[in-house]
Amino acid sequence: RSSGGDSISSRKIARDPFFVYQGHSTEGYAMDWSRVNEGHLVTGDCDGNIHLWTPSEGYTNYSNSSFKVSSAYGPSGDNIDNPSVEDLQWSPTEGTVFAAAECGGDIKIFYTRCS
Repeated sequence: RSSGGDSISSRKIARDPFFVYQGHSTEGYAMDWSRVNEGHLVTGDCDGNIHLWTPSEGYTNYSNSSFKVSSAYGPSGDNIDNPSVEDLQWSPTEGTVFAAAECGGDIKIFYTRCS
């Protein structure tokens, strides 16, 4: 309230997300913003999918590169049946490197310049 007794009109705050992605096949809690490359995001889900997000100029849109963690395992991989991505972490010094911690206790390091 102002000192004159008039109430200050409240402004409605927009609560709609500026971006929605529905490409993950299941729930996922793993995500990390890069501290080296502003706006770059990596997300993971319980089916072993990892998505790399790169902002466009002006941050009005994001491009996305996706891959499945299970393809990184050999035929005898211990965690091939449940490659759930539990945590992701960008390197604090390299903008093209991140780590993924998976359900079976495996930690993999990914270099995003490689295909």
